[in-house]
Amino acid sequence: MSAQNEAHQFEGLCFQIARIKICENILPATGPVQAGGDKGIDFDTYTSFLRNNPGISLSGIAQVSDQRIIFACSLQVDYKSKIRSDIKKILKENLMVDRIIFFSGVDIPIGRRRELINWALNKFSIILEIWDANSISIHLTDRHTFWIAEDYLKVPSSSYPPSEEDEWYNSLKEKLRSFNFDFLSYNLFWEIKECTRFCYSDSNTIQDLTYWLSKLETVIDSNIPNEIRKRAFYEYAWARFKGNRGWRGLEEKLIAVFTRIPELKSIDDFNETQNLLGIAIGKSRQSEIDIPLTELLNFRDQLLSKIDNELDLTTNAATKASLLFNRGPLSSFGKDEFSFDEISSFWMQIPILIEKSPLFPLEWMIDILNKMLKRFSIFANQDFIFDLIGKLDSLLAERYGEFAVAQKAKDRAMIFLENDRPLDALKFLHQVKIQWFADETLEGCILTLLLIHNCYMELNLPYCAKYFALFSDFLSDNVPDAKFKRFIPQGILAAAVSDYSSGAWASYLELISLYSRSQRFLGDPTNFEDTEEFENVLFHLMTIGFISEKIESQDLTNYIQERILDSGFNPAIQDIIEEIPNPWISEDFNYLWTKVEEQLNWKPFNDIEESRTYSWNALGVNWITEWLNEFETNVKAEQFISYFQILLTIFHQIDLCLLQTEVKMSISLSEKNEYEINSSPSNQGRFWNVLIPKKRASKTKKPNPDLLRILANITYVLFEISLLKEEEFNQKIRKATIAVKASFLFIGNSYEQIYRSFFDPKAEKPRISLPILKRPFKIKKNPYLNWINGIGPTYDHQDIIRRIQERYEKSITPIRFTLIRLNSSPSFLETIQSLRMSGYLDWQILGVIADLSGSYRINQKYGFPQPHLLKKYIDEFYFRQESSSDPEIPLSEFNKEKLESYIRYSVIKYLPSFDLELHQETPDIDAICHFLGERYNFWEIDIPHDDPFVNNNEIRQNLEEE
Repeated sequence: MSAQNEAHQFEGLCFQIARIKICENILPATGPVQAGGDKGIDFDTYTSFLRNNPGISLSGIAQVSDQRIIFACSLQVDYKSKIRSDIKKILKENLMVDRIIFFSGVDIPIGRRRELINWALNKFSIILEIWDANSISIHLTDRHTFWIAEDYLKVPSSSYPPSEEDEWYNSLKEKLRSFNFDFLSYNLFWEIKECTRFCYSDSNTIQDLTYWLSKLETVIDSNIPNEIRKRAFYEYAWARFKGNRGWRGLEEKLIAVFTRIPELKSIDDFNETQNLLGIAIGKSRQSEIDIPLTELLNFRDQLLSKIDNELDLTTNAATKASLLFNRGPLSSFGKDEFSFDEISSFWMQIPILIEKSPLFPLEWMIDILNKMLKRFSIFANQDFIFDLIGKLDSLLAERYGEFAVAQKAKDRAMIFLENDRPLDALKFLHQVKIQWFADETLEGCILTLLLIHNCYMELNLPYCAKYFALFSDFLSDNVPDAKFKRFIPQGILAAAVSDYSSGAWASYLELISLYSRSQRFLGDPTNFEDTEEFENVLFHLMTIGFISEKIESQDLTNYIQERILDSGFNPAIQDIIEEIPNPWISEDFNYLWTKVEEQLNWKPFNDIEESRTYSWNALGVNWITEWLNEFETNVKAEQFISYFQILLTIFHQIDLCLLQTEVKMSISLSEKNEYEINSSPSNQGRFWNVLIPKKRASKTKKPNPDLLRILANITYVLFEISLLKEEEFNQKIRKATIAVKASFLFIGNSYEQIYRSFFDPKAEKPRISLPILKRPFKIKKNPYLNWINGIGPTYDHQDIIRRIQERYEKSITPIRFTLIRLNSSPSFLETIQSLRMSGYLDWQILGVIADLSGSYRINQKYGFPQPHLLKKYIDEFYFRQESSSDPEIPLSEFNKEKLESYIRYSVIKYLPSFDLELHQETPDIDAICHFLGERYNFWEIDIPHDDPFVNNNEIRQNLEEE
């Protein structure tokens, strides 16, 4: 290419690589590199909102970039001067540039590349990346980009080594190399279609896409029946889209397809036309095809009309269900957002129709929905999608059984896991674990339990994660079939990792010893020390050893060494640990503690003293637990925390109007047979005493009774920190617990029963006092189970404005003379200014002055009256008009400290105006103030008003005349 000086071709090659390997939102060049006037820019990024717009499809290979990236290309041998020159040209335009990427057609030594990168950074503060000929060549060997080498460098597709994984594919590929297409049958076209779809869906064969596109082109241009040629063009266009090849040049054929909309008959015709139309609209909006958007939107309206007409005419339930599925999103094509209400209105009719159509391809529709969840996260946020999937799963269970439903649910869960949505994955994994709890699918059940463990670890909830790890191990160890024994080490190690994360390092060391001994269940335990799992164990053991050195407790060091030696690993492991340099040996303890806070969920060695603590964050609340560190209490406390954490994940999407606060729970054992939970007074956070029955749980196959009891207890705790009215709170809790009863209740064994099978109550454990554990530990915020902080569910802006207007009017009436006297005081006006600077609003200050005045006069006349008389006195002094003959109130009653304190406590009286109520005997004022500020704009909303805090002689004179 360099020898032929094909600069324009090189620019095109670089453009295609950049779209696949760097980002998709790139504008193509408008002319050859050497045409002049390019100002050093060959192509650059444009602002894209595609990630938030499900109506436009991306290739799924590269990503959309938020940065402004400028790309430059050159085949010049003198790359150094060319790069410097282009950068100066680019920056001379005063563009907002985040980085420059330069593609060079010659090899550039790494030293020279660094030299140029540092020059750009030091001289212009710009990030420069350089892709030379060698790096471009490497990227062209990737299966996703090999077609670029075929198109631009004319490299034969046969030069790419074939995949050995699928013999049928390679066999057909060879068969079709020399096939005479004059005698093409529909079956042969089907084989080409299947190979093409397999090719762009498999990373091992994507390099063959050019080959299959050429075969489809041959079919399209042949004299075979028109129906096959129509199908071939759809496959060709779809393959180009999936392979990120672009659609330029297809415009004429696309218009021909869309022109035939009035003739559409089969469901396949509707599906294929709609798919092509949706992609074409997206590409037109981004100027990637030369068809006007208005023309495509006209075709969309024709398709809408055609589908609506077919829906009116057809009486076939299966046909109607398919048409409704197409009709749902079609109106949104070409718009910035989907109309989910409209989609829901069409799609929620489908299950009833499918129920009447036993031959309807139900699995196909579920697979399509799963793909939509995978591709567009915006769909996964719609409640009706989950409702629809639930109805379709029920129909699938009736036709093919629970195992088939479980497989689809597992596929769905994996989609959510791949998209970093562990909470959504959990909904389906809990369903799978129940449906696969049978001899035929027990392996799937065990693996699902380990996946559930991973989800809870991702959510920073290690105790419920530990439960599912031990549960998987318990199943593996208690079934007759020996083939399941191989899962035992996996379950033990997963449980150990949970303990490591929670800082329960004594328990971790105990489980690691058990893990080592369980290696005998592996096929070749001698190779264990070469595995990634062993590397992780070694890292954890080294970390524990390094930190114990910093703690400087000989008792602790001796205990750790004993546990490691007793673990059953290679005896040399202690020597290995001691030989590895301690990276923290020179750091002070404050730095070390910060690192520990980053890596762990709670304090290290928190299970080694006489008492234990554990804390975590969920729903915006810091949950802090403490209990006596002995076996019987440990098992009950860990079970309580495990179930508590599971239940919190159930409530995460329900807006209970919770205060963002701190809840402490002291756990102890009781001789009674029932759980008890009692609240203790506190104005800073909340405090509860949790009493758990000492009696051991009995084995049962019914829903776990302890879970139900803990559910009742957590309801008390959540109710106290909720500001919802009781009826609404109970209604939301009942709705949420339907999910608990459906899939989150556990089969067979409780946490306590499983725990007792792993840990020996008679085993000697050290009790070592570690002053370090008294240090504060920063609790991690939970990004998944976060506090709901949007506008409150009972927020009504117009009603709030009306109420503020009333408060201004009603507040001044009982203090009109008092306010005049106060405004005559310079110190009082300074206090008002200070309160305003602190963020308090005039209507809040006036209200408190009125309250203080009324309270003062009641106390002066009646002392401190009984509660049943208080309302009568409030009506007498709080709401009547103040008279000039009323006794004056000392200015000292309105000092800043008192006013500020009263304002903060007065938030309680405003709760009913927001249709909220308080459930705390001793209110958590800081949390309530924060809640109202964040969710009801309490500290921000005001109305235009005359300043009530001015020394106004005219007002004074009018009042005196009265």
